[in-house]
Amino acid sequence: MILSALTTSVGINLALTVLLAAAYSLLRRRPPYVEVYSPRRPYAPLEPWLAAAWRRAEEDIHAAAGLDGVVFIRIFVFSIRVFAAAAVLGVGVLLPVNFLGDQLREIDFTDLPNKSIDLFSISNVQDGSSK
Repeated sequence: MILSALTTSVGINLALTVLLAAAYSLLRRRPPYVEVYSPRRPYAPLEPWLAAAWRRAEEDIHAAAGLDGVVFIRIFVFSIRVFAAAAVLGVGVLLPVNFLGDQLREIDFTDLPNKSIDLFSISNVQDGSSK
């Protein structure tokens, strides 16, 4: 994997995330046809809205969105917990094991710019290794 391509991808995704979050924050304050469907209510800024949504009790979600909303939120929170555990395992165990392998040590990286990130992949561990 080319490191410059990775950093470019991360930069583009972060910029899009910030842009879409800002667009959502601005557009949710002025929904179309608000006079027709409901009276206008003041909207909180984005940061308190996120904190309030995160602290919401299951009973509140059930009252507002029904059982489907509660199940969706439970699956979402479970997915975050599984990803966090996998990230700890990957960063704490797999990356050091892959980096300490010696399969790619003899390859000359001078003519392959930004290929040193391959040292952190499984291709750096020899076949049949006890690592």
